[in-house]
Amino acid sequence: MTLSAHKALFSLIVLAALLGFGWVLIIYVLSFHAAQWMIDRLEGGYAPRRPAVRRIARNRYLRA
Repeated sequence: MTLSAHKALFSLIVLAALLGFGWVLIIYVLSFHAAQWMIDRLEGGYAPRRPAVRRIARNRYLRA
Protein backbone atom coordinates (compact mmCIF):
# COMPACT_ATOMS: atom_id res chain seq x y z
CA MET A 1 0.00 0.00 0.00
CA THR A 2 1.17 3.47 -0.74
CA LEU A 3 1.22 6.28 1.74
CA SER A 4 -1.86 7.91 0.20
CA ALA A 5 -3.79 4.63 0.47
CA HIS A 6 -2.85 4.39 4.15
CA LYS A 7 -4.05 7.96 4.68
CA ALA A 8 -7.37 7.21 2.97
CA LEU A 9 -7.85 4.03 4.97
CA PHE A 10 -6.99 5.79 8.23
CA SER A 11 -9.41 8.60 7.40
CA LEU A 12 -12.15 6.07 6.64
CA ILE A 13 -11.55 4.23 9.93
CA VAL A 14 -11.57 7.48 11.91
CA LEU A 15 -14.77 8.62 10.18
CA ALA A 16 -16.49 5.29 10.91
CA ALA A 17 -15.39 5.44 14.56
CA LEU A 18 -16.68 9.00 14.96
CA LEU A 19 -20.01 8.11 13.36
CA GLY A 20 -20.37 5.08 15.62
CA PHE A 21 -19.51 7.14 18.69
CA GLY A 22 -22.00 9.78 17.58
CA TRP A 23 -24.82 7.25 17.40
CA VAL A 24 -23.95 5.90 20.85
CA LEU A 25 -23.92 9.44 22.23
CA ILE A 26 -27.29 10.26 20.64
CA ILE A 27 -28.89 7.10 22.05
CA TYR A 28 -27.40 7.80 25.49
CA VAL A 29 -28.70 11.37 25.54
CA LEU A 30 -32.18 10.33 24.40
CA SER A 31 -32.40 7.55 26.98
CA PHE A 32 -31.17 9.93 29.69
CA HIS A 33 -33.87 12.45 28.79
CA ALA A 34 -36.53 9.72 28.79
CA ALA A 35 -35.37 8.47 32.20
CA GLN A 36 -35.32 12.00 33.60
CA TRP A 37 -38.83 12.63 32.27
CA MET A 38 -40.10 9.47 33.94
CA ILE A 39 -38.41 10.33 37.24
CA ASP A 40 -39.96 13.80 37.17
CA ARG A 41 -43.39 12.29 36.59
CA LEU A 42 -42.97 9.77 39.41
CA GLU A 43 -41.84 12.48 41.80
CA GLY A 44 -44.83 14.55 40.78
CA GLY A 45 -47.22 11.87 42.02
CA TYR A 46 -47.86 9.96 38.80
CA ALA A 47 -48.14 6.24 39.42
CA PRO A 48 -47.93 4.07 36.32
CA ARG A 49 -50.64 1.44 36.16
CA ARG A 50 -51.11 -1.49 33.89
CA PRO A 51 -53.93 -0.97 31.44
CA ALA A 52 -57.06 -2.85 32.38
CA VAL A 53 -57.43 -6.08 30.50
CA ARG A 54 -60.84 -6.19 28.89
CA ARG A 55 -62.30 -9.04 26.95
CA ILE A 56 -63.43 -8.01 23.53
CA ALA A 57 -66.55 -9.83 22.45
CA ARG A 58 -66.24 -10.69 18.79
CA ASN A 59 -69.01 -12.00 16.68
CA ARG A 60 -67.84 -15.27 15.21
CA TYR A 61 -70.56 -15.37 12.58
CA LEU A 62 -70.97 -12.92 9.77
CA ARG A 63 -74.28 -11.17 9.70
CA ALA A 64 -76.15 -11.22 6.44
